[in-house]
Amino acid sequence: MNTSQWGENVEILYHRFLKYPDRVQNLYFTFLFVLRAMTKAADYLEQAESDTGNNSEDLKTQSLMKQLLYSRKLQAACPLPI
Repeated sequence: MNTSQWGENVEILYHRFLKYPDRVQNLYFTFLFVLRAMTKAADYLEQAESDTGNNSEDLKTQSLMKQLLYSRKLQAACPLPI
């Protein structure tokens, strides 16, 4: 019997996070902090190299990073101040 399954577990979610509103607020703050850091470091992250030894995967990674960095949803969630 294999009990190592991935998926939703609402019971654990409730007991570890939803039961404690401050933990949810901390997760939200951390999420926004990371998104904001990504928008500020976009120029650097766009130029960052990924060298896995697999050229097609490296190109795919660079393409996905650019899509993420210049996503309208990301920019709307964390606009840079003028």
